[in-house]
Amino acid sequence: MVIPVAMEPLETGQTLSDIVARYRDGVQKALHHIVLIRNYPIKIDGLVAHAFETLNDTPEMYTSTMFERTIFFVVDGAICRIDFAISVNERGGEFEKGYEYFLNSLKIGP
Repeated sequence: MVIPVAMEPLETGQTLSDIVARYRDGVQKALHHIVLIRNYPIKIDGLVAHAFETLNDTPEMYTSTMFERTIFFVVDGAICRIDFAISVNERGGEFEKGYEYFLNSLKIGP
């Protein structure tokens, strides 16, 4: 499942670093259902972005463990978020390859 880019306005004085810290803190408080694998900076069409990769084993939401990647970046005063989730059993398949193609070809317009 891929959730399209979601956008919301930045709060006054808010930065990408603030967003990243808040998300990281939220994942760390998610008890044992969500495990942070790694978080790292990336570039999307030359813009600084930040990615989080987690394993989500929330039985109320999924029937199997899910690999999730959440990416944040800021464009024109708005927080942008791209979510990707796939069963760990489906990793490396055509769907994930299509997502990688989408992400690498993403262009941010004026």
